[in-house]
Amino acid sequence: MSTAQTVFNSRLAEEFFDAIFHADRAALLRIMQPQVVWQVPQSAVPPYAGRHQGAENIVDMMLHSVGETFLPHSVRHHILMSMADDRRVVVETHMTARQASGREYSNFYVFIFECDDGRIQEIREHVDTAYAVRFFGQHAAD
Repeated sequence: MSTAQTVFNSRLAEEFFDAIFHADRAALLRIMQPQVVWQVPQSAVPPYAGRHQGAENIVDMMLHSVGETFLPHSVRHHILMSMADDRRVVVETHMTARQASGREYSNFYVFIFECDDGRIQEIREHVDTAYAVRFFGQHAAD
């Protein structure tokens, strides 16, 4: 295992969360392979559930979700644990965010990043979808 590659991959994951916080489209596109895949649990809130492909599509979906749902710069992924090797980074986070109404979102995620040639080629996201469905269902009812 290459320590330098492991450190580099860990930094890619950190850059991903920083780019989400700043809604930095250019940074997200820079760190992702053009044909990146994003896998979200089937039980997630539509239209995010399932498999998505292509950096442009994925970045637009991610930033639309963040921008339309939460106040700017309120989405924070607090890293609880991170493990990496030459190809993968596994990160457990506690995501917090705030809506314009003042409602606070608080959920736990696990991201598995597959890296190749210095960029993210696949993101597998695991999240408590039951919590998210309740949270966003309540929002629709408000």
